[in-house]
Amino acid sequence: MRPGDIIGERFRVERLAGVGGMGEVYRAEDLQTGHVVAVKLLRASELSNSERLAQEARVLEALGHPHIVRYVDHGVAPTGAPWLAMEWLEGESLAARLGRQGLRLEECITLAVRVADALATAHARGVVHRDIKPSNLFLERGEIERVKVLDFGVARDRGRGRLTLTGTIVGTPGYMAPEQARADKAGVDARADVFSLGAVLFECLTGQPAFDGEHAFAILASLLLAEAPRVRDLRPDVPQALDDLVSSMLSKDVASRPSDAGAALRALVALGPVEGNATPVQTASAEVITDSERQLLSIVAALPPSLPDGKEAPSRFLPRDRIAAIEQEIAKLGARVEEIDGGALLLGLVGRGNPTDQAARAARAALRLRALAPEARIVLVTGREETSHGLALGSISKRAAALLDLGEEAGAVRIDASTQALLDVRFDVSAGADGIFLRGEREVGSGTRTLLGKPSPYLGRERELRSVRDFLEEGLDEGKPRVAVVLGLPGMGKSRLRHELVEQLRRGAVEPAIAIGRGDPIGAGSAFSILGSAIRTMAQIGIGEPVASRRLKLEALVATYVEGDDRARVTAFLGEMVGAPAGDERPDLRAARQNATLMADRIREAWIDFVEALSVVRPLVVVLEDLHWGDRASIKLVDAALAVQGERRFAVLALARPELHDLFPKIWADRELLEVRLGELGRRAAERLVQHFLGEVMCEEEIQRLVDRAAGNAFYLEELIRAVAEGRGRDLPETVLGMVEARLLSLEPEARRVLRAASVFGQSFWWGGVAALIGDASLPNGRVGLLDRLCERELIVRRRETRFLGEEEYAFRHALVREGSYAMLTERDRRRGHALAAEWLLASGETDPTILADHFESSGDMERSAEFFAAAAELALSAGDFSAAVSFTDRGLVANPRADIVAQLRAIRADAWNWTSSSAKAYEAAMEALESARSGSKEYGRALGAALGSALLLRKKDALDALMGELYRIEPAEDAIPALSFAYSSAIISQLVMGERAMAERFLRRMEQVVGPLLARDPSVAGRFGYARGYWHRYAEQDPYTALGIEREAIANFMVSGDRRFLPLLRAHVGLDLVLLGAYDEAEREFELALAIASADSVSALLAGCFRAGLLVERGALDEAITLGTTVADEAATHSEGVISVSVQYFILEAHLRRGDLDAARRLLTAVAPLVELLPLGRIWALAGHAALELAEGRPASAVELTESALAQTAEIGMRHTSAHARIVLTRAEALWAVDKHGEARATIEDARADLLARAARIADPAYARTFLEAVPLHMRILDLWKAWSGV
Repeated sequence: MRPGDIIGERFRVERLAGVGGMGEVYRAEDLQTGHVVAVKLLRASELSNSERLAQEARVLEALGHPHIVRYVDHGVAPTGAPWLAMEWLEGESLAARLGRQGLRLEECITLAVRVADALATAHARGVVHRDIKPSNLFLERGEIERVKVLDFGVARDRGRGRLTLTGTIVGTPGYMAPEQARADKAGVDARADVFSLGAVLFECLTGQPAFDGEHAFAILASLLLAEAPRVRDLRPDVPQALDDLVSSMLSKDVASRPSDAGAALRALVALGPVEGNATPVQTASAEVITDSERQLLSIVAALPPSLPDGKEAPSRFLPRDRIAAIEQEIAKLGARVEEIDGGALLLGLVGRGNPTDQAARAARAALRLRALAPEARIVLVTGREETSHGLALGSISKRAAALLDLGEEAGAVRIDASTQALLDVRFDVSAGADGIFLRGEREVGSGTRTLLGKPSPYLGRERELRSVRDFLEEGLDEGKPRVAVVLGLPGMGKSRLRHELVEQLRRGAVEPAIAIGRGDPIGAGSAFSILGSAIRTMAQIGIGEPVASRRLKLEALVATYVEGDDRARVTAFLGEMVGAPAGDERPDLRAARQNATLMADRIREAWIDFVEALSVVRPLVVVLEDLHWGDRASIKLVDAALAVQGERRFAVLALARPELHDLFPKIWADRELLEVRLGELGRRAAERLVQHFLGEVMCEEEIQRLVDRAAGNAFYLEELIRAVAEGRGRDLPETVLGMVEARLLSLEPEARRVLRAASVFGQSFWWGGVAALIGDASLPNGRVGLLDRLCERELIVRRRETRFLGEEEYAFRHALVREGSYAMLTERDRRRGHALAAEWLLASGETDPTILADHFESSGDMERSAEFFAAAAELALSAGDFSAAVSFTDRGLVANPRADIVAQLRAIRADAWNWTSSSAKAYEAAMEALESARSGSKEYGRALGAALGSALLLRKKDALDALMGELYRIEPAEDAIPALSFAYSSAIISQLVMGERAMAERFLRRMEQVVGPLLARDPSVAGRFGYARGYWHRYAEQDPYTALGIEREAIANFMVSGDRRFLPLLRAHVGLDLVLLGAYDEAEREFELALAIASADSVSALLAGCFRAGLLVERGALDEAITLGTTVADEAATHSEGVISVSVQYFILEAHLRRGDLDAARRLLTAVAPLVELLPLGRIWALAGHAALELAEGRPASAVELTESALAQTAEIGMRHTSAHARIVLTRAEALWAVDKHGEARATIEDARADLLARAARIADPAYARTFLEAVPLHMRILDLWKAWSGV
């Protein structure tokens, strides 16, 4: 049309105002009214849409509303083209306004109210607009209050039926409702307009679309598979009620939306006045590292095959029956199938389990879809996506769309780099210039160091290498286990020495098995972390793979070397160490999982057996790299393997920074050890290295200057060589960190961002993890090119082994590169990065709680860090690393966790202090735990046992009384009974030590009542009950023989259950029983066993030492007894172990008396006087000692009085001192004889003899009965005096 042309004999064309998809819009004058109008005229090529324009005309004619564009007239031009005349509007569209200027909150509500009011009129007449979007909302004169709804061209009129054709998408992606995108549109009604209005309102409020993307497919993927975003995630100042309303309008569930525009209008009006600032025109998108967590997602998309230009695609390229078959097959893999109108298929798989499992599921879904629809173009994309802005499929759907645009390859599925990284070797994946393709699934069936792309010669460390190699090879040849420790500052060449040594060992006459474990700054100190990684390396286990697969690989490794019945046991307990746990079928494994110390013992046995079996077949070399980031549990296991007697081809190479000795004092000091310290690189070696790489471009003076700047640091030197080669030599900073930072700043921004994100993970990292922090979609060509470039620039290295199955593992080439990258993180990025890293590790199957705790702590998520610190403390306790357990509990408690975690942490800490003989700390921790734990719970029982034990050793009588009362009243849960059984035994023992025989008997009955139901089925509980009963018979009944039998039975119970934590305690008491019976050789063997299995700083070790001092006294080794007793007393006093400290003083006193050293005896009695006040049995033996001194110094009358006092106190408590009672009666008899009271003296000896004979008669074993009378010196003296005085 030309200006002046007449349309419909009424409208004169003034000018072309715009061009649309179906025709043109002209500004024209209404000759009847003189008003300006807009005339929409259909193009000749679009005449097939005539009915669509006619329907729009009929709808507008029927819908008179101030916020709907006003209908004027319609008709058909002489050319046959239909036309529609509407009121002319001056102003701008909402789309134009939002692109130029944001809306205030009140303006957003006003606009939504006006549009909802207009749509309510349409809905009341059965009309659904179906294309509400900002460009179809016009602001007359630019005023929000004068908004008009345009373009009813795709509206559905209920009274006239369906208008659009099957196979076409009606609406605009990004604003259309999900039901409009699906192939089946039967459910499209007024609520579709409500959804679209919600999308418009979301964009008005936040400044960005709810569902965005450059590709229609990407938008549709987000629309169909992702949850709608929340307004307040982007704009926190929006009222909650408004956020909730928008969320309900954007619900994927049609029934959850307002029923129509009228309902939406009422909800909007009900909000009342809302005011706020204008929305920014564009909301800057934050890097994922500073955003919220990302969820692992996979999308499989299928589009119709590409068609030649000009050929029209069918409305649906897959028939309905094939779609149904696909849905049925894919559902088995946990995927959801969505059919987009037009024929495309979307399969969404939300993260579930570890990422490799999900990638495998997604790959199988894609391959199955390819088999069912071989003609389709299929892509598979995997990634972690940000969720705080509700853009859960933003980048992943865009990547899928981008891959679809790249074209297809016959018989293959195009995948992205993230998916490739997660897929293991079972999947046939090829990568090339055309992209990455998944072709099918199949059955599962250290390079040379470079600098500037050239092999780097090993210079300047030949002597150190030779000495370490000769030392280890000689040990392997002679079957002597040896350990070499290489120390050096960062950059001194430890890793290079390790590489060279391993290669040389492999080229030896007999190639050894080599297990390489690495420490890592994240999770440093976590039990078994470094040795576990070495075993996983040998077994080729990835942490992320299924447990069954891990078990199989571990079983295969163990089966190669271990034979017979030991194979299953070794596999089971090594599995606990490496994250390949077995089921609960084995009783010993069940018991160990209930007892931290027991688990440590069983793991130790399995490790020793594995090493011994392997070293018979071939030499074993364990390499522990970065041991300064290692853990005590691993070091103890290595030490145990080194300590086993006999020939074994076993060697250890440890590499660490010099602070190793501060972290692990006296490490392997008692083993055959070679320590090599790598100092500065020699000047000649440095010159040769520079000449090797830069000799052709540098003069001698420049070489010398470069060597001077390196200052003997190999890393400095290599970096300086690289800088010169890259033309940056003059600009490098003088410090290592500065040099690293300068080098990092020379990289492109995206590479620096990758390295910063990688540094959050520590020395090692995985692409999937880095992608979770930065969003790998931001790399146009995926990860391959970038990481290859970083490897080429020698910032990172690709490792042969990987911790996570399906993930390629990389590492920073030098720790300083990682530290420099980490230093460049902002505080916000650092905290957010650790939060995301923790979530990724959890999803990937990370089993080390220390690593997770470290990340959550660094992220500021203190509550979650506390949960994992509790798990880490439990693990450390099970490994016997008590100091680490305490450290982890302290870090967890600092986090102010919830009450149940506080109770757990405090109970573990009390337990740990208890086992380290730190009674004061154990008592304090136990009382804190009791305050926070639920009465009757496992934690409560655990804390109560620690409180009783420590209170006894601290001689806190009042506290003991209160704790005893609480223990008697408590009604424990069944799972708390094992923990409480220890509390009961502690209570019984404490009462006996405190001279409360009746109370001890009462608790013995209570213990039997509580634990009785478990005695037959829980040997550990039976063992603890026996422990208490044995104590009772020895002290209360003066019956060491019965105690001996009970305690030997308790040992057998503990051996059956595998619970060995109490074994050293029981063996110490068995040894004491044998001392009291006079079986000294047997007693010596028991003490040796007890000390061999007890931790050096434990209560068990102190008790065994105490009782052994008594044995030495009885055997006449008096000087040795005094030395040992004094050592035990000092050690006990250091740990505030008052009872042990007092008890061992009696044996020292007896040694002084038997040596005749009366001055030493009196000094001792003076020193212990204040210590025995709270211990009735202690007061009794002190009286015995004073009486013996008085008699020896010629004051028999005083001695008689003292013995009478001692006997009176003995009668008062109803218990004798097991050893001192004989001393009392002997001293009394001899003192009476000395004051000429011969009759009383004879009577005393006669009574003492009768008592001895009666006790001997109760000893069923004749051998023990004989030694009881004939080997115990004081008993022999009683019998000799009886003979002498009775004239027999």
